[in-house]
Amino acid sequence: MPDLADTKVTLVPDPKLRVYWPISARFREEIGNEESRGNGGYRVINKSGALGAYQLTPIALEDIGWRDKNGTWSEASGVANDEAFLNNPVAQEIALKEYLLKNRHYAAKFGSLDRIGQTIQSDGGNFAITEDGLAAAMHRAGAPAVRDFLTFLAERGWVSDHSHWSKDQKDRFEPIEARLRKFADIPYLRPAGR
Repeated sequence: MPDLADTKVTLVPDPKLRVYWPISARFREEIGNEESRGNGGYRVINKSGALGAYQLTPIALEDIGWRDKNGTWSEASGVANDEAFLNNPVAQEIALKEYLLKNRHYAAKFGSLDRIGQTIQSDGGNFAITEDGLAAAMHRAGAPAVRDFLTFLAERGWVSDHSHWSKDQKDRFEPIEARLRKFADIPYLRPAGR
Protein backbone atom coordinates (compact mmCIF):
# COMPACT_ATOMS: atom_id res chain seq x y z
CA MET A 1 0.00 0.00 0.00
CA PRO A 2 1.49 3.39 -0.92
CA ASP A 3 2.22 5.92 1.79
CA LEU A 4 -0.83 8.19 1.78
CA ALA A 5 1.29 11.10 2.99
CA ASP A 6 3.07 11.03 -0.37
CA THR A 7 -0.10 10.85 -2.44
CA LYS A 8 -0.31 13.86 -4.74
CA VAL A 9 -3.58 15.65 -4.10
CA THR A 10 -4.80 19.19 -4.50
CA LEU A 11 -6.03 19.66 -0.93
CA VAL A 12 -3.06 19.22 1.42
CA PRO A 13 -1.41 21.42 4.00
CA ASP A 14 2.05 22.83 3.47
CA PRO A 15 4.32 19.88 2.57
CA LYS A 16 6.64 20.85 5.44
CA LEU A 17 3.79 20.05 7.84
CA ARG A 18 2.65 16.85 6.13
CA VAL A 19 4.90 14.55 8.17
CA TYR A 20 3.14 15.73 11.34
CA TRP A 21 -0.39 15.59 9.90
CA PRO A 22 -2.59 12.85 11.39
CA ILE A 23 -5.33 12.99 8.73
CA SER A 24 -4.55 11.15 5.49
CA ALA A 25 -4.26 13.10 2.26
CA ARG A 26 -6.64 10.74 0.47
CA PHE A 27 -9.36 11.21 3.09
CA ARG A 28 -8.97 15.00 2.97
CA GLU A 29 -9.20 14.99 -0.81
CA GLU A 30 -12.31 12.77 -0.82
CA ILE A 31 -14.05 14.83 1.88
CA GLY A 32 -13.14 18.01 -0.02
CA ASN A 33 -14.58 16.59 -3.23
CA GLU A 34 -17.77 15.48 -1.47
CA GLU A 35 -18.28 18.74 0.38
CA SER A 36 -17.27 21.33 -2.20
CA ARG A 37 -17.86 19.12 -5.25
CA GLY A 38 -14.29 19.81 -6.32
CA ASN A 39 -15.14 23.43 -7.10
CA GLY A 40 -13.38 26.43 -5.69
CA GLY A 41 -10.81 24.69 -3.54
CA TYR A 42 -10.47 26.46 -0.23
CA ARG A 43 -12.62 29.48 -1.17
CA VAL A 44 -16.04 27.76 -1.15
CA ILE A 45 -18.89 29.19 0.92
CA ASN A 46 -22.52 28.06 0.79
CA LYS A 47 -25.85 29.56 1.76
CA SER A 48 -25.97 27.64 5.07
CA GLY A 49 -22.76 29.34 6.17
CA ALA A 50 -20.50 26.31 5.74
CA LEU A 51 -17.01 27.44 4.83
CA GLY A 52 -14.02 26.27 2.86
CA ALA A 53 -12.95 23.16 1.08
CA TYR A 54 -14.41 20.95 3.80
CA GLN A 55 -17.61 22.97 4.29
CA LEU A 56 -17.21 23.34 8.03
CA THR A 57 -20.49 24.58 9.44
CA PRO A 58 -20.85 27.31 12.05
CA ILE A 59 -21.77 24.59 14.58
CA ALA A 60 -18.60 22.62 13.75
CA LEU A 61 -16.47 25.75 14.16
CA GLU A 62 -18.18 26.50 17.48
CA ASP A 63 -17.62 22.93 18.62
CA ILE A 64 -13.86 23.21 18.16
CA GLY A 65 -13.78 26.63 19.82
CA TRP A 66 -12.95 28.62 16.71
CA ARG A 67 -16.14 30.72 16.60
CA ASP A 68 -18.80 31.66 19.07
CA LYS A 69 -22.57 31.58 18.57
CA ASN A 70 -22.47 35.16 17.26
CA GLY A 71 -19.98 34.23 14.51
CA THR A 72 -17.02 35.95 16.18
CA TRP A 73 -13.76 34.13 15.50
CA SER A 74 -11.65 33.19 18.52
CA GLU A 75 -7.98 33.94 18.95
CA ALA A 76 -7.35 30.17 18.90
CA SER A 77 -8.46 30.02 15.26
CA GLY A 78 -5.69 32.33 14.09
CA VAL A 79 -8.08 34.13 11.74
CA ALA A 80 -10.15 37.26 12.22
CA ASN A 81 -13.17 36.57 10.02
CA ASP A 82 -14.76 34.31 7.40
CA GLU A 83 -12.77 35.89 4.57
CA ALA A 84 -9.49 35.30 6.39
CA PHE A 85 -10.48 31.66 6.97
CA LEU A 86 -11.31 31.20 3.28
CA ASN A 87 -7.94 32.67 2.33
CA ASN A 88 -6.00 30.43 4.72
CA PRO A 89 -5.72 26.79 3.54
CA VAL A 90 -3.57 25.80 6.52
CA ALA A 91 -6.22 27.12 8.94
CA GLN A 92 -8.85 25.05 7.09
CA GLU A 93 -6.68 21.95 7.34
CA ILE A 94 -6.15 22.50 11.07
CA ALA A 95 -9.88 23.10 11.60
CA LEU A 96 -10.71 19.86 9.77
CA LYS A 97 -8.19 17.95 11.87
CA GLU A 98 -9.58 19.40 15.11
CA TYR A 99 -13.17 18.70 14.07
CA LEU A 100 -12.43 15.08 13.09
CA LEU A 101 -10.56 14.47 16.32
CA LYS A 102 -13.37 16.10 18.34
CA ASN A 103 -15.85 13.82 16.58
CA ARG A 104 -13.67 10.83 17.43
CA HIS A 105 -13.99 11.82 21.09
CA TYR A 106 -17.79 12.00 20.69
CA ALA A 107 -17.85 8.64 18.90
CA ALA A 108 -16.11 7.05 21.87
CA LYS A 109 -18.37 8.84 24.35
CA PHE A 110 -21.56 7.85 22.49
CA GLY A 111 -20.49 4.24 21.96
CA SER A 112 -20.31 4.59 18.17
CA LEU A 113 -16.76 3.19 18.12
CA ASP A 114 -18.14 0.03 19.74
CA ARG A 115 -20.10 -0.56 16.50
CA ILE A 116 -16.93 -0.91 14.37
CA GLY A 117 -16.98 -4.22 12.53
CA GLN A 118 -20.76 -4.52 12.62
CA THR A 119 -22.21 -5.46 9.22
CA ILE A 120 -25.13 -3.44 7.92
CA GLN A 121 -27.47 -5.28 5.58
CA SER A 122 -28.60 -2.60 3.17
CA ASP A 123 -30.60 -2.16 -0.01
CA GLY A 124 -27.34 -1.27 -1.76
CA GLY A 125 -25.46 -4.30 -0.47
CA ASN A 126 -23.89 -5.24 2.84
CA PHE A 127 -20.99 -3.27 4.30
CA ALA A 128 -19.13 -3.06 7.60
CA ILE A 129 -18.94 -0.06 9.89
CA THR A 130 -15.38 1.26 10.08
CA GLU A 131 -13.81 4.11 11.99
CA ASP A 132 -13.06 5.74 8.63
CA GLY A 133 -16.70 5.61 7.59
CA LEU A 134 -17.76 6.92 10.99
CA ALA A 135 -15.37 9.88 10.64
CA ALA A 136 -16.83 10.78 7.24
CA ALA A 137 -20.43 10.33 8.39
CA MET A 138 -19.88 12.47 11.50
CA HIS A 139 -18.27 15.15 9.35
CA ARG A 140 -21.42 15.20 7.22
CA ALA A 141 -24.15 14.92 9.85
CA GLY A 142 -22.55 15.33 13.27
CA ALA A 143 -21.77 12.75 15.93
CA PRO A 144 -25.24 12.79 17.56
CA ALA A 145 -26.99 12.07 14.25
CA VAL A 146 -24.63 9.19 13.51
CA ARG A 147 -25.27 7.79 17.00
CA ASP A 148 -29.02 8.03 16.34
CA PHE A 149 -28.67 6.22 13.01
CA LEU A 150 -26.63 3.41 14.55
CA THR A 151 -29.17 3.04 17.38
CA PHE A 152 -31.98 2.99 14.80
CA LEU A 153 -30.25 0.18 12.88
CA ALA A 154 -29.35 -1.79 16.01
CA GLU A 155 -33.04 -1.80 16.97
CA ARG A 156 -33.79 -3.30 13.54
CA GLY A 157 -31.17 -6.05 13.64
CA TRP A 158 -28.72 -4.03 11.49
CA VAL A 159 -31.03 -4.23 8.48
CA SER A 160 -31.32 -0.97 6.57
CA ASP A 161 -34.52 -1.28 4.56
CA HIS A 162 -35.19 2.16 3.08
CA SER A 163 -38.63 1.13 1.84
CA HIS A 164 -39.87 1.18 5.45
CA TRP A 165 -38.36 4.56 6.34
CA SER A 166 -40.40 7.72 6.75
CA LYS A 167 -39.46 10.78 4.68
CA ASP A 168 -37.78 12.29 7.74
CA GLN A 169 -35.75 9.12 8.31
CA LYS A 170 -34.68 9.08 4.66
CA ASP A 171 -33.64 12.74 4.81
CA ARG A 172 -31.67 12.21 8.02
CA PHE A 173 -30.24 8.73 7.56
CA GLU A 174 -29.54 8.18 3.85
CA PRO A 175 -26.60 10.68 3.78
CA ILE A 176 -25.13 9.02 6.87
CA GLU A 177 -25.41 5.54 5.38
CA ALA A 178 -23.93 6.78 2.10
CA ARG A 179 -20.88 8.17 3.93
CA LEU A 180 -20.46 5.06 6.06
CA ARG A 181 -20.44 2.98 2.89
CA LYS A 182 -18.33 5.23 0.64
CA PHE A 183 -15.62 5.96 3.19
CA ALA A 184 -15.46 2.51 4.80
CA ASP A 185 -12.11 1.77 3.14
CA ILE A 186 -10.62 5.27 2.92
CA PRO A 187 -8.29 5.61 5.91
CA TYR A 188 -8.82 8.92 7.67
CA LEU A 189 -5.83 8.57 10.01
CA ARG A 190 -2.36 8.06 8.64
CA PRO A 191 -0.63 4.91 9.83
CA ALA A 192 1.69 5.52 12.78
CA GLY A 193 5.17 6.54 11.70
CA ARG A 194 4.14 7.31 8.13
